[in-house]
Amino acid sequence: MLRIYFAILLGLLTGSAQASHSLRFVTGEFNSFGTAIADQAPATSGPFAEVVHEVCAYIHYRCVIDQAPWRRALMMIEEGKADAIFAVFPTPPREGTIRFTPPLVTSSLNVYAHRSTPLRYRRPQDLTGRLVHVFGPSGASYAVGERLRGIASVHEESDNLRLIRKLNAGRYGNDPAIMSADSARLLIGRLGLSDVEDVGVFEYRGFGFGFSRMTGKDAEFQDFMAGLRALMADGTIPAIIHRHHLRLADSEWSLPIARKSGSKAD
Repeated sequence: MLRIYFAILLGLLTGSAQASHSLRFVTGEFNSFGTAIADQAPATSGPFAEVVHEVCAYIHYRCVIDQAPWRRALMMIEEGKADAIFAVFPTPPREGTIRFTPPLVTSSLNVYAHRSTPLRYRRPQDLTGRLVHVFGPSGASYAVGERLRGIASVHEESDNLRLIRKLNAGRYGNDPAIMSADSARLLIGRLGLSDVEDVGVFEYRGFGFGFSRMTGKDAEFQDFMAGLRALMADGTIPAIIHRHHLRLADSEWSLPIARKSGSKAD
């Protein structure tokens, strides 16, 4: 009996030591590549959440995922109140406060219009003089604003759910919206929208994780990156991405793997 007691105690102490490091992730209420509306599964499910769970188990970290309105989630990262956010892509204004991982998923930003609108998108000039609606502040709103500078005006909506519902209801008139094609397909299918039409690809972007530079967790970031590389190399992460019918990004995952002591790779 005493031997069993000490074995259990040793196991608890070992588990506690392995989980002594922690990371707090945050994502939006209507997370791209995850879920979309409140009466479905929580936004903390989906491919990026699965990657977090796999990597944290691999590097023996205790990780939690919170959800918040996107603007608040970004503020939490910029103020160091959370360690990492998903799913994001790099933009120059945020490089000072956020350290971005290489992308895991490639998705297109597409132009959407009400089906009654005679619009087909091939180049930025097709949107000349229009008011383009986009979820923001976000990487998408930054990319759209930069590419359409001097061509069209940009209006930011607080989330993609509001954006797509307004578009479907004809609230934007003949003006279009731009959003991730994967997010749009998810929303259109789950909400049963019939008046939203995809009218062209705006541009392609790679989405990954963003880590706050304000938390001082440089070592933890490196550990997470090592876990990402290892699980990308052994096929775990590609399998997650493919299972969710997403396109795996071509990025820097071929770099040498920095192994963490005590990880599965040892």
